Amino acid sequence: MRVYTVTFGEYSDAYVAMVCSTKEKAEQYAKSQRRKDYSIEEFIVDLHETGQVREIWATRIILRTGEIRFTRMFGRQLVENEHWSECVYHPDGGPGKHLEVYSAHSREMVLKLATEARQKWLRERELRRAER
Repeated sequence: MRVYTVTFGEYSDAYVAMVCSTKEKAEQYAKSQRRKDYSIEEFIVDLHETGQVREIWATRIILRTGEIRFTRMFGRQLVENEHWSECVYHPDGGPGKHLEVYSAHSREMVLKLATEARQKWLRERELRRAER
């Protein structure tokens, strides 16, 4: 379950004024207070009741060449659902620019997500070159 907190103030003067069940309600409340010094944060609560412990698959793909450096079971983790995934871009690193992709679904899904993320990176790179 997700909740959204509305916080007013800054640093040591900050305080949580309201906790809402949706981001829209949190924004509505914050705007109704006519203050500009607010922030809205999202928190997951009771994940143990709704989440699942799943195997997490990981892969690393080299952006320039498309080479898959590894694909392996990364470990087990509590996730919100079986469709959880994360893509981390590494602009610098040992093997050069690369992506690490994690998925709670399957080995095949993590490879598919890595390939799609690389294709997106290639398209964006071409657009940047065309703009020059």
